[in-house]
Amino acid sequence: VIRSILVPLFAANIIELVSTGVSQEAMIWQSVFLLASYIVSSFIFDKLRMYLLWVFELKSIFNLSSNCFRTVSEQSMQFHNDRFSGSLVSQTNRFTGAFERLIDDIVFSVYPLIIQIAAILIILFPRVPLFAAILIVFIIVYTIISFLTAGNLNRLSEAEAAASNKQTGQLSDSMSNIMSVKSYAQEKFEEKRYAKFQKATYAAGIANMKGFMRRDYLFSTINIGIIGVFLYTVTFGATKFGLSISTCILIMTYSTQILGLLWDIQRIFREFSRIYL
Repeated sequence: VIRSILVPLFAANIIELVSTGVSQEAMIWQSVFLLASYIVSSFIFDKLRMYLLWVFELKSIFNLSSNCFRTVSEQSMQFHNDRFSGSLVSQTNRFTGAFERLIDDIVFSVYPLIIQIAAILIILFPRVPLFAAILIVFIIVYTIISFLTAGNLNRLSEAEAAASNKQTGQLSDSMSNIMSVKSYAQEKFEEKRYAKFQKATYAAGIANMKGFMRRDYLFSTINIGIIGVFLYTVTFGATKFGLSISTCILIMTYSTQILGLLWDIQRIFREFSRIYL
C-alpha cells in the first residue's frame, strides 16, 4: 500500500519541482522520501506482514484441526456408522482450507483495497474535489454492479458443477453395474442415458461461459468510458481546469490503480461466496 500510494506521490512532486525550476535541494528531499518509502514498504512492512500472517495461519489451522478432531471423535457410534470416514476427513480439510483462503483474501485483497482507495481519495480530494467526488460515486456504483454480477455468475457456476456431478454419478453407476448392463445387452441404453447428462453439462457450461463473457464486456465498456474521462481530465487539466502537472500525473496513476482494484472486487465476491457455500 505504501509503495502504491507514496511512491507515485513523491515521483509526481519531483516532476512538478523539475518543471517549475525549484532548487535541487527540494528535489533531493523528495527523492529521499521516495526511496525511503520504497525501502520501508519492500524490506520491512511486506516481510513483517508475511511473517505475522504465516504464523497466525499456522497456529489457527493447528487449533481448528484439533477442534475438528475432538468434535468428530466425541460423536456417537451411530454418527460414525451413518457417515463415511473419507467424507469427514474431506469436510475437515475443506473447513481449514476455507479459513486459510478467507484470511488470505482479507489480508492481501480486502484490506489493501480499502486502504488504497481511502488514501487515494484523501490525496486527491484537496487537489481536485470534484474529480474525487465523481470517483467516489463511480466506486460505489461499480461495487454494486460487481456484487450483483458475482451472484449471478455463482449461480451459473453452481449449475454447471451440479450438472457435472450428475454426469459423473451416472458414469460411476454405469461402470459399477457394467456386468448387469452387458448381461442384458443394455450398452446402447446406458450410452443414451449418459449422453443426456453430457448434453446437460455442456449446456450448463455454455451458459456459464456466456455469463462470464457478458460480465467482461460490461466492465470492459465501463472501464473504457472511465479511462476516456481520465484521459480528458489529464489532457485538458492544466489548460481548462488549472491543474498542476503533479496533480494530472496523480489523477492518471491513481485512477488506473483504482480500476485495477475494482476489477479485483469481482474475484473477492466470488471467493467469499465459495468459502461460505
